[in-house]
Amino acid sequence: MADYPSPVDPDFITLGRAADLIVEADPCLTLRQVTEFFKCAVFAGKFDAPLGAVRWPGQEPLQIEVTMPAAEQTEGQLALETRPTRLYEMNRDSIASVIFCEAGLPGRQDILDRWFYREGKKEEVFDHLVNSPLTKFPEIGQKMIADIRISRTRLKAWLSDHDRPVPPGLGPALPGSMTSSNAKFEAAARNDNGPKPLGRPELLAWSAVRDHVARIYDADPSRPLKALAHEARGEALKSFAEYDVPSETTILRRMKEILHN
Repeated sequence: MADYPSPVDPDFITLGRAADLIVEADPCLTLRQVTEFFKCAVFAGKFDAPLGAVRWPGQEPLQIEVTMPAAEQTEGQLALETRPTRLYEMNRDSIASVIFCEAGLPGRQDILDRWFYREGKKEEVFDHLVNSPLTKFPEIGQKMIADIRISRTRLKAWLSDHDRPVPPGLGPALPGSMTSSNAKFEAAARNDNGPKPLGRPELLAWSAVRDHVARIYDADPSRPLKALAHEARGEALKSFAEYDVPSETTILRRMKEILHN
């Protein structure tokens, strides 16, 4: 029997619940801001992960609840039209397809249906989903996005990258838990002979940020580092989406590393 994700795995949390915790931890943020940030990250592929047998901490795939195919249902379930559901591991392509099948995406449904499966048009669909406010999604789509499950390890790393608050509720599972990330990591390391993880990829705009910092610093070494970080981030935002650009605080924290490389 296939090993499907458990809906009570303590290492995972729904995006909706995570958004609630983040807003509770930072009163300057609104629930709308956080859920919009999550929606953009999902459809921009920022939470995509390898869909293999080994699960490395911080690289776990997203999980979404889907109605079980008829072939997996019992005769009784089929007769009673129970529509049982199960969690499946997916990336943005399959998540968008599942939500589309439930009429949960905004826009022309006939065009979405065609463009999802046309290589030259698929990116336009995801740009559309990233740029369409979550409030424009049908109610069922908003609920399905809120119910997407993400590993706490992965979410904490992502929040840290963006200098967002990491509330206590996102802490790791108890050390004695058999489903804790460390236990999974150790088991995978013992049994896997394949390539080891490469670590968390950095945000796309870092290269542009480093180049701008180095260029301005060489021209004026007396320039305050805080002003330099602010300017470098502003320049990066002209070419990259906000979720691809490190925060000013992060740039400033890594300024020594940038200037001495």
